Amino acid sequence: MPRLRRSLDRRLLFTEAAELLLDIYDAGGKNVPLSELVVKSKVGRQSVYKYYRILAEKGLLEVVQETFPGRIYLTLTPRGKEIAEHLKKIEELYETT
Repeated sequence: MPRLRRSLDRRLLFTEAAELLLDIYDAGGKNVPLSELVVKSKVGRQSVYKYYRILAEKGLLEVVQETFPGRIYLTLTPRGKEIAEHLKKIEELYETT
């Protein structure tokens, strides 16, 4: 993997994308309505829309879009869940220091 790409992937893990992964994980990780994340997430509305697409492209989220009533549901993939669990551990370690 070229250095620039690796750097971009690494930066994604320590930004609002990581917060979004944790929010989905905390909401159960399966069939989480995008609209719920927009309201409850620690991440801003525009960032939720930006990063859910990026995380899906990276294979960390599965996106199910209903045509009627037009809802979008997010589910962590096994890899997304694994990364979220590691981020959760890091978050817990950080909070105990």
